[in-house]
Amino acid sequence: MTRDRDTAEVDRPEKIPGGTGRFIDCPNCGGDGEIVDCWDDICIAQGRCMHEGNAICRECQGEGRVWMWFSEVLEQHPELRDDIEEPDR
Repeated sequence: MTRDRDTAEVDRPEKIPGGTGRFIDCPNCGGDGEIVDCWDDICIAQGRCMHEGNAICRECQGEGRVWMWFSEVLEQHPELRDDIEEPDR
């Protein structure tokens, strides 16, 4: 049984390193793949939660790298801007 693909999915550029973008260190976790998701200032200051351990970064799903589209691709496909989220600061 085949599944029909959405036309937006068909027109979407592929993630090709050097062609449409590149992988960069995740701006949310700094490339670690983990974030300190703790209320305690001591854990935040030391960069490691001593209570339950660090949480997996939601931006990169723990990989430490995210895809960055080149500006030319974003100009041609503005719908890809939805993939870009600014890191919490």
